[in-house]
Amino acid sequence: MNPRSLRQTGELRLLELLRDRFPPEKESIIIGIGDDAACLRPPDENLLITTDTMTEEIHFSMRYFTAYQVGYKLVVSNVSDIYAMNGEPLWAVVNITLPMDWDLERFEELLEGIQDASQKYGVSIVGGDLSTSISKATFSMSIVGTSKEEIVRRDGARTGDRLFVTGPLGEASMGHELLKRINRPIRIEASERLKLQISWDLIEPLLRRFLMPELVNPSVFAMKKNAMIDISDGLYIDLYRLCTESNVGARIYEERLPVTEQMRRVSEEFGIDLYRSVTSAGEDYQYLIASSDTPPEGLYYIGDIVDEGFSIIKSTGETEEITPEGYQHFADS
Repeated sequence: MNPRSLRQTGELRLLELLRDRFPPEKESIIIGIGDDAACLRPPDENLLITTDTMTEEIHFSMRYFTAYQVGYKLVVSNVSDIYAMNGEPLWAVVNITLPMDWDLERFEELLEGIQDASQKYGVSIVGGDLSTSISKATFSMSIVGTSKEEIVRRDGARTGDRLFVTGPLGEASMGHELLKRINRPIRIEASERLKLQISWDLIEPLLRRFLMPELVNPSVFAMKKNAMIDISDGLYIDLYRLCTESNVGARIYEERLPVTEQMRRVSEEFGIDLYRSVTSAGEDYQYLIASSDTPPEGLYYIGDIVDEGFSIIKSTGETEEITPEGYQHFADS
């Protein structure tokens, strides 16, 4: 039997599925999905609001992603922005625009990914919109969060601060390159394994970082954060954004950039540019922190804030100017 199409299912049934999957679970939700608008009881704290969009063939391709992974990553990309402001996510609205050729099974798989990620990061889905598309799928989410402590912005870095990252960079880029070579979705969420010439245990963390990145909440690092940004578009371009807002420069040390053994071996095996993956590729959803404090365990010191200029001290000892390379919308590819 052919899967039931969205055209056969109808909007009313799809909305019922949304309401059933995302009931109001918090006391702060007075009215959730089902009315003209959600009604929420905000806490007596600073509110943080962010939004993010994923468009088919721009941010993801169904050649490489399962619907579950798309839904999961939609939540993660938004939660990451709240974390980057030293906040905690609370509520979200999600807008789903789908072409007619999607079937009901894929739609429910998308919702499952959204649900699992939302529960993992403490987000309640309270509303949104559902629409049809002529050709491609588009998903957007807006999250409201709170900050009980001091909000951390991009513009607080000062000369003399040290720069830290919360984890290795470039894993997602390498996972993406591997997927291009595999050329089909991998159901990592269902523990799918492939028999390849290279060890699966070697490449699985890289694929997972691209398809279903796991966030580290930077609030776990007990230190004064003068400035912070999530690294979603690439180290160099996000560093440039932080420094531009703070009116400072930066010096990076190549030998201090964290690189995993998996990244080194996959880079050698498949001819992937390791340096560019680490410095100019995105979607790792780690955090770049400027601080004058002594850092706790778990952070990687990669450079310093200086008065002006952007440079990297290469492992050879040479100083090289760096440019803000990374992902940008409306830029030539």
